[in-house]
Amino acid sequence: MSRTVVPTAPVAVSCELTGPGRSRPEMTRGLGTWAEGHADEVLADRETCDTRVARATARCRSRRRGPAVITTGPT
Repeated sequence: MSRTVVPTAPVAVSCELTGPGRSRPEMTRGLGTWAEGHADEVLADRETCDTRVARATARCRSRRRGPAVITTGPT
């Protein structure tokens, strides 16, 4: 898979299959099916992660002690 980050606000990411990816359609169909079936869960997890990052960044800025330590895994 080829991934291209587009410097826009918000940042956009463009993904495209490369030759090896195109040669295995059953795998990519399976991934697409999984993504469609789990989209709500993935989006909720993304929101949780974004909230944690925003809170950690705000705490860091209010303390003025250097970069925040950001944990994105389960709490």
